[in-house]
Order: sequence, then structure tokens, then C-alpha cells
Amino acid sequence: MVGAEEKEWPVVAGALFGDVGRAFIYADQWDYFVTEKESYKLGPRGEAFKFNYDWELGEEKNQVQDEVKELKAFKQYFYNGLLRNRL
Repeated sequence: MVGAEEKEWPVVAGALFGDVGRAFIYADQWDYFVTEKESYKLGPRGEAFKFNYDWELGEEKNQVQDEVKELKAFKQYFYNGLLRNRL
């Protein structure tokens, strides 16, 4: 995390995000970052999209290409934690 000492980093995603309803998911070679309002996905070849998810219909809506910086940052943070902890 930018500007944070390593000893200050939270151990789990819940601590990282606080109590705001966010999730990081890996499925079918895609990384997903789901929030209450918008969701983001990052593909295996670097393709990146922002979209809204209709939970009742189970469909992605209003998909547009996006840099997905927050998802890329969290993915890096997550995998660095796995490597650091040898998991």
C-alpha cells in the first residue's frame, strides 16, 4: 500500500477494505473486484473492464474498458502476501 509501512498492512482483505462490502474473486482465469456499486474484471491477457452487476438476473451490464487500477493494486497486494507468507 502506498505510504504504509509493511508492519502496518492489514492481514486480511476485510481489514484492508473495512466494513464496506467488497470482494476479490478469481474465476475462469479472470480476476474480479466486486463492490456495492461497480465491479471490475481483469483477464488473463490484461484486458480490463468496469461493469455493473445485476444480482437478480446474474448479468453484467454497462461494461466498458477501464484501466482497473484498484483491482491491479489489490491483486498485487494479495499475491505479494501469499509469497511473503509462503502460502
